[in-house]
Amino acid sequence: MSEEGFVVGGSAASTPRRLSKRDGRYDLGSLLAVLKEVKKVFPAKRDIQVAAEDSVQYEHLVQTMDTALVADFPDVSVTDIAAAQL
Repeated sequence: MSEEGFVVGGSAASTPRRLSKRDGRYDLGSLLAVLKEVKKVFPAKRDIQVAAEDSVQYEHLVQTMDTALVADFPDVSVTDIAAAQL
């Protein structure tokens, strides 16, 4: 997560997907759709890492974690963006 939006990538997504903010807000609907696509390709995958820049507000981090739970990734962890496996 950054001030610009989301990047969905890492070992479960071969090509990182960039989801820009819409009207100044994080596009959680598009994030949910992309995460559901990942879940279809990797149905046994349970874990997901959420990495955010320091400037991202806590409430947005929590909303992102909640979106991951709705997409059926129950093992959500938060990591430093520099340590993220993108």
